[in-house]
Amino acid sequence: RDSGDYVRGSLTDISRSGASLIVDREVKRGTFLELRFRLSSAASPLVLVAEVMRSSTIETTKKISLGLRFHGVKPEEDRAIMEFINRRQTERRNRGLA
Repeated sequence: RDSGDYVRGSLTDISRSGASLIVDREVKRGTFLELRFRLSSAASPLVLVAEVMRSSTIETTKKISLGLRFHGVKPEEDRAIMEFINRRQTERRNRGLA
């Protein structure tokens, strides 16, 4: 916590147990990351610990896709993630995309 390198990335998928993160450089499998992100512009940032479970190069962009598994998610963090997922699913259904 609060040590090591800082890497900016883009979350492309999130579930209650983990997420996909796109970054510019390789991160070894088994590495633990501290993630800071917001589920909405009005929400406080979540700070979660995640373990890199997989890493693969995206051929078209040469960026790295990381598969992450969350560790130690608190009930209120889990609830915030679940509410975010439910809102997104509702939005997709309302647009006829689900």
